[in-house]
Amino acid sequence: MQQYNVFHPLVLSFYSRSLYLDVGRNWSGSGFRYLLVLLTVAWLPAIVQMHQGLQQWIENEGLEYTKQIPKITIQNGEVSTDVETPYIIRHPQTNQEVIIIDLSGTYTSLEDTEAMVLLTNSKVWGRQENRNEWRVYDLSGVELFTLDRDQAESWLRLFGNWFGLLAFPLMVAGSFAYRAVQALLYAAIGLGFAKRLKVKLSYQTLVRLSVIAITPAVVLSTIVTLFRLEIPLVTLFYFVIAMWYLYWGVQANRENGPFAAVDIA
Repeated sequence: MQQYNVFHPLVLSFYSRSLYLDVGRNWSGSGFRYLLVLLTVAWLPAIVQMHQGLQQWIENEGLEYTKQIPKITIQNGEVSTDVETPYIIRHPQTNQEVIIIDLSGTYTSLEDTEAMVLLTNSKVWGRQENRNEWRVYDLSGVELFTLDRDQAESWLRLFGNWFGLLAFPLMVAGSFAYRAVQALLYAAIGLGFAKRLKVKLSYQTLVRLSVIAITPAVVLSTIVTLFRLEIPLVTLFYFVIAMWYLYWGVQANRENGPFAAVDIA
């Protein structure tokens, strides 16, 4: 009979041999239901922190950008604005060029500028992560688009208000896919541990144990992220922790005698 539910490993995975035995002997399936619970709990404080950080950025810096935005109209691929160009939107603190609006032809590319975006009379230039590369987008397909500072501020606030709600399921889903693959790979390593310790465990059981074994690493990763801690070789650090707990989990099952775990679909 199953002794622990899906919430117990959030704490007990750090120290309880009986948890690993219960997972090996009495839990069924792959343990991915627990993995979803784990990642939901782990991402919640991180999303809250990100949401609060975004709100602070909007109030302290983002609105300073929107105040600089003139009225821009794109009609049948042609750009017009209510200010004389070249017009430059700058970083509020550093005064660095961020967006250049130029309908005069003075700027023909982002070369020799610090700006991230250049809007000309028919194209938008966007700088890539590699600051020496950029992409050009033709506006000929735009029939009608308008933007002014009030609209930009409204969109920015709307994005800030909805960011957490929209980002949370995406972050959980993305990390779930990553951690699920990780658990499948770790279970293959677990087969080697089981062979070494001479305990008979099925691959599916080892997937469950792997999901529990990565819990301490996930919890520690959340703490490191929240407090912005610096750990050298952090990926290797998390891998070693997961392997230690996986080995310990297989060993916990061995200490109660070899058995063939029964997996129920």
